[in-house]
Amino acid sequence: MRERVRDIDRPVLAALRTRVEAPVRREDGAEVPLGARGARTRATLLTAAYDVFREHGFQNSSVALIAERAGVGTGTFYQYFRDRTDVLGELVNAGISLLVESGKMRWRLKDGRAGLLRMLTRFVSGYAEQAAFWAMWEEVTHTNERLAAVRRDLSRMLEEIVAVELRRGRDRGLLTTPDDIEATARALTAMVDRFCYMTYIFDPAEPPMPAGDAAELLTELWVRAIALDST
Repeated sequence: MRERVRDIDRPVLAALRTRVEAPVRREDGAEVPLGARGARTRATLLTAAYDVFREHGFQNSSVALIAERAGVGTGTFYQYFRDRTDVLGELVNAGISLLVESGKMRWRLKDGRAGLLRMLTRFVSGYAEQAAFWAMWEEVTHTNERLAAVRRDLSRMLEEIVAVELRRGRDRGLLTTPDDIEATARALTAMVDRFCYMTYIFDPAEPPMPAGDAAELLTELWVRAIALDST
């Protein structure tokens, strides 16, 4: 069983960031810190990569396409990223990390059902709005081990956010949960991930289920699973 973690945001994010490229620029074989101009160029490349991946998929994308969309040469791309894998890993890592650090993916028991609904609504809405991107991400993490490692760390981060609150609730007698908190957190978060995948990518209805309705359903299932006070 995984070691108990009381406050996981900072250490897990730090560990996650070791899976992707640090924000540096390569010049004459050396890595140098980014200045303001370099940071802007890197951000432009990330934006271009996101658009290219979403439009063409990972397999049909190329460094040349990304550089062209960003308005720079391929040599400039390689100053900031080693390859397409690094760019994709950084895109997903940055997006999820921003959600966690901003508190938008944070769930606290004191917020009750309403707080849980807010968290799940943000996740489901983001997934539904960017379904093409997440479809591509789903595909490449089954074939690229470097990106699979990023995905495992992202999943672990979200599981531990939930596990912290499940443990706190059980210790205070506020929740009824199975003994294996980590497995319970994994089951709950996996349910959300797979439900979104089936609903918005693999087998969507026509029209797709509204994100608000999906979040309401998932919230109710979580509430019943852990016996959370629904008020």
